[in-house]
Amino acid sequence: VVSMVDEISDAVREQSSASTMIAQQIEQIAQMTERNSAAASSSAQAVDHIATMSRGIVDALAAYKV
Repeated sequence: VVSMVDEISDAVREQSSASTMIAQQIEQIAQMTERNSAAASSSAQAVDHIATMSRGIVDALAAYKV
């Protein structure tokens, strides 16, 4: 009986350790997702800025005839 209790105790410790590891990995994934979202937002703003600048260049060049 003592052997079975020890085995159960070991299994519970392993499961607890695995659960902790999974929770840490999920937290890392959440942090990466947050960073990726911020990077995507920054990229979108940069694209908008470049598009605005491009339109300005096109408008400025429209005055010139080739």
